[in-house]
Amino acid sequence: MLAAGDDADGNGLADLWATTGGGKLLFYRGVKDADGNPIDGPSAVVGTGGWNAIKTFS
Repeated sequence: MLAAGDDADGNGLADLWATTGGGKLLFYRGVKDADGNPIDGPSAVVGTGGWNAIKTFS
């Protein structure tokens, strides 16, 4: 499952949330390359129980 979270971390670039088949919730921070173009950043595991425990994104 994927969900666009607009700019969840406040850096001015769109971010992405995703779940794995194993139930991990991943956050992909939008970043810029050396030329200033937006690119997908590295993922970070922000949860391990899927979406059910998430009440809000902030």
